[in-house]
Order: sequence, then C-alpha cells, then structure tokens
Amino acid sequence: MGEHVSRCGGTPCVCRFISETEAEVATYRKILFIGLGILAVELIGAFASGSLALASDAGHVFVDLTVVGTAFAIAARELRRIEPNPRIRFFGACLQAVLLFAVAASILFEVKRRIDFPHEVEPWPLFAAAILGLVGNAYQYQISGKAKNRMHRGINVHIASDFACSSIAVGSGPLIVLSGWTEIDIIASCAIGIAIVVFGLPAILRADGHRHA
Repeated sequence: MGEHVSRCGGTPCVCRFISETEAEVATYRKILFIGLGILAVELIGAFASGSLALASDAGHVFVDLTVVGTAFAIAARELRRIEPNPRIRFFGACLQAVLLFAVAASILFEVKRRIDFPHEVEPWPLFAAAILGLVGNAYQYQISGKAKNRMHRGINVHIASDFACSSIAVGSGPLIVLSGWTEIDIIASCAIGIAIVVFGLPAILRADGHRHA
C-alpha cells in the first residue's frame, strides 16, 4: 500500500483494516438511505392499494434496514476503536432475529384476518410501488458489490431476498388485473412471509462476524 491512512501508525494490517472499514461504512450508509426510500414508497403504496403483499414487503425492508443499520453501527464503532467487538454483533443478530419473526408472525396474522374479512386491492398502485422497490433493490445490490466479509455477505443475501419479495409483489399486480381475483394478494403475502424467514434467518446467523471467515 503506497500511503498509510490517518491513525494507522504505519502498521500495514491496521492501515488495511481502517481503509476497508471506511469503505464499508460508506457503502452501508448508501444502502441504508436507499432502503429508507424504498420503505417510504412501499408504505405509501400499501396504503393506497390496500395490498398486504406490499405491506409485507415493506415489513421485510424494515427488518433489512435493521440489519444494515446494525452493520453500519458495528463498522463505524470498529473504525473508531480500530478493533472488532463480537458482543455487539451477537446482540445485533439477536435483535434482527426477533424483528424478523415478529414481522413474519404479523404477516401470517393479517393473512388469517383477510381470509375471514376480504379486503379490496387496487392492483396498479401495488404494481407501481413494487416496481420502484425492485429498482431500488437492484441499485442497492450494485452499490454493495462483492462481499468482503461475512457481515457484508449477509447484507447481500438480504438485498437479494428483498429483490425476490419485490418481484412477487410486482407479479401479483398484473395477475389481479387479469384474473380479478384479489386473493392473489393473500397468496403473495404468504410467499413473502415464508421468504422473510427462509432467506433472512440464515443470513442473520452468518452475519455475526465482521472480518474474513
């Protein structure tokens, strides 16, 4: 490395740690801001359309924002202390797991309620908001790039699962238009709820390590 970054003290391994962590913090910050935008769009779309699938996807985005936010806090702290802290990562993973199951349970509860009391769904606001979420997810993945450590790989899995859930919501809009069957929204919601657990929990369990593993 040609030049040492500030605070490295001239030690190559510390210099590399600081350089990589600074880049990581910047990446997580961008992903976080885009995610907040996606969450806002999908919440507005869910309210306008009455779609549980879109609300479920927004819940998934919320869980993933806690993942990225935790990763950002961990990386920022390690940048200040120039050392990893496994305890913070462990508590962060526990919080994310609790939120993940809470969101999944709330989706299943609402699915049961909508089966008992059907709800009208407007497909075009659903489709428009889901498309914007899909584009946002693709941009997040582009920004994230190749994972450099376990925590980064976990975030990439979360972004990919968000993309999959947004795709489910996108597909449900035209299907409702073509079939006139609003129950498709309930089926899509169930699929998203299952995807949140299937993709999210392993990613959280793998993301408790920061350095290469």
